[in-house]
Amino acid sequence: MKKQLKTIGILGGMGPAASAHFYQQLITQAQTQYGAIQDNNYPPMIIYNLPLANFDETGVTNSVLVKEQLITAVKMLEQSGADFIVIVCNTVHAYINTLQSSIDIPILNILEITAQQVAAHNLTTVGILSSATTRELQLYENQLTQHKITTLHVTNDQQIELDNIILQVMTGKATEHDAAQLQLIGNSLIKNSAEGIIIGCTELPLALSTTSFTMPMVNSTQTLIQATLQFAYEK
Repeated sequence: MKKQLKTIGILGGMGPAASAHFYQQLITQAQTQYGAIQDNNYPPMIIYNLPLANFDETGVTNSVLVKEQLITAVKMLEQSGADFIVIVCNTVHAYINTLQSSIDIPILNILEITAQQVAAHNLTTVGILSSATTRELQLYENQLTQHKITTLHVTNDQQIELDNIILQVMTGKATEHDAAQLQLIGNSLIKNSAEGIIIGCTELPLALSTTSFTMPMVNSTQTLIQATLQFAYEK
């Protein structure tokens, strides 16, 4: 009898383009890593594209209202039959403990998974490219320090540039110039002793897709995709 695959609850919409990219990459990697061909070779998925208010390219603008919407969303996915949930956004993982305590099914933590991947690469110092809120709340520091990994952040001016690139992705207008700016910002962190770069925002890979990123990189979107498929297929 064929093993029953777990149903994935995908909480997206932060933003929609990043969520669509996540879903497409999930399908592609199911094909290449798990041999999915026929429709029933893929895990069941429930996708909720949450139109999150009080949230923009910088991150959270009203913490209370954002948290309320997220709690409602994860409960909806649980009630819809998801066996576990993944959230296609780094920044809202600021509320991961509250969200997890509000439901009975597991939520895979993109911050924790990415930190484990960095540790697996034996990196001791990494630079982080993220939204302003992720940077301000030190979301990655809270995970990486458990692995004794030092973190480097961009300058205030560079953060403004990153937020602008995120906005370009959200509007569907990211260009080679944005990709080149990401390369420059990443290079500045490498020159400041970072051994690799965490792409700690699910929007930024869409800006990177137009050019190569010539430095050691851990892409949080890809780490979440790998963990999602492993959980759905293997556990």
